[in-house]
Amino acid sequence: MIAGPDHASTSRERVAGFRDALAEAGLELPPNRIVASEFEVQGGVDAAATLLSGNTRPDAVFTVSDTIAIGVLGVARDLGLSIPDDLALVGYNDIPVVSQLPVPLTTVRSPARKIGATGLEHLLALISGKSVESVKLPVELIARASTRKPASHKL
Repeated sequence: MIAGPDHASTSRERVAGFRDALAEAGLELPPNRIVASEFEVQGGVDAAATLLSGNTRPDAVFTVSDTIAIGVLGVARDLGLSIPDDLALVGYNDIPVVSQLPVPLTTVRSPARKIGATGLEHLLALISGKSVESVKLPVELIARASTRKPASHKL
């Protein structure tokens, strides 16, 4: 897994969500399989170079942003890895370019408009002196060509 910066709440929450999903599947993510990164392509390049350089390379990588995943694609190419045959890859955000990449990226889509509308509702409530509670909105997996059924479960 390639996480974002430690100071970013979105990164921490996505790491927690990924761990929860793995736990539901009966899997555990070893701490040495999480590499921190900046939310940019170069961050993905640097993190992927670390994550993919070991003797026990993972079968799949989940990144907390699509821009990070784009950097992983470049490192995989440079290492001669085929996406998804050698390495499955999943991003997060479903930015428009990822469906047009040479290997269209599987990604997680957040309901951006609903997030904005909910944020505005909360802001207006706070301005009028009302209290608000945190809301978690559902996300959607957009399966594309960068993923496949795993051959094994190497975390």
